[in-house]
Amino acid sequence: MKYNIVPNESRKTLTLVLTPVSINYTDYLFKKYKDEKYFASGVLRGADYKEHIMPFVTDLANKLTILGQGVLPPTAKITTNDLITLQDEEYRFITRNLDKEGNWDKQFKVNLTNRAKDGEKRFLFLDLDQTKTISQTDSWKHNYAVEIELGVGYDEKTAKPYVFAIFHRGISVGLKDNNSFQQNNNAWKGFNVDTPSESKNLAPIEVADEDLPF
Repeated sequence: MKYNIVPNESRKTLTLVLTPVSINYTDYLFKKYKDEKYFASGVLRGADYKEHIMPFVTDLANKLTILGQGVLPPTAKITTNDLITLQDEEYRFITRNLDKEGNWDKQFKVNLTNRAKDGEKRFLFLDLDQTKTISQTDSWKHNYAVEIELGVGYDEKTAKPYVFAIFHRGISVGLKDNNSFQQNNNAWKGFNVDTPSESKNLAPIEVADEDLPF
């Protein structure tokens, strides 16, 4: 699992690039659900809860709290519980992935949503320049690097902060295969793909058992 987080100062949002993500059901990325929104679930392939997901979610929550300065009350902050849940009846940015029988398959998924008001919109591409679209027929065959814009708000009625996320696009990083992936380096032009734990400028994020929310 790799990710990169870039602040958008003028919009007070963050752009997240996250990979590898597998989108098995893509119908509502090619047509709006009830004419309201495009959406899909992206499975975080090979991501371990403690080793990969929780350090990532902790980092994202910290950056969203910093982003929220001036939006959130001084004492409010974004926590990991605002981003991830293990309760299947709850909705968060990251949730457990369920199989066809409704059982958790030990994987996690990121919820991808876009409420674009324009006409037909395409989200899945073979190249970063978005000149080569991926058809609905072939869309499930790929692993993707997904680009998501996140921001924060504050609900005065509940007196709680919240996170919103907008899915912008998915760039293929290779075809699904039982033994190997076909990498696509063009998907990473312009992005620093180091995770914070790999960065020379940042110390590793350590998550102790008592820090885990579930």
